[in-house]
Amino acid sequence: MASLHPEIIGKIVSAFFDVHWFARSHSTYSEENLREALIVELTLSKVKVKKQVPVLRLYRDRTVGTDVIDLVVENVVAVQVVKAQELTTEHTDHMQSYLRDSGLVVGLVLRFGGSDHEFKYVFKDANLRRTR
Repeated sequence: MASLHPEIIGKIVSAFFDVHWFARSHSTYSEENLREALIVELTLSKVKVKKQVPVLRLYRDRTVGTDVIDLVVENVVAVQVVKAQELTTEHTDHMQSYLRDSGLVVGLVLRFGGSDHEFKYVFKDANLRRTR
């Protein structure tokens, strides 16, 4: 499945590396600052980016709230920006939930923080269902 949208994912990962390199010497930058820097890099690469994309939270096919996906790239890849020392299952679970509720199929969780970089692919789990 890692071959879903390889060109787009390649551009996102490349932009992430560029921003991460910059962020290493700007450790006080917030998640919002890093998200905006990522948007700049993606825009320079001629990639369409939407930020803070609303996603409806549903229960028994009824809206019970809304949340936002940090970025949606080319209308097909959800991106979550995290500033933390490590990625946790909570981060990937959030992305899985965004994918399920938004109808998108693939997402990337990008971690800024510390001296190394980390990202994870998350694919919509076909076995997860919305509540009946």
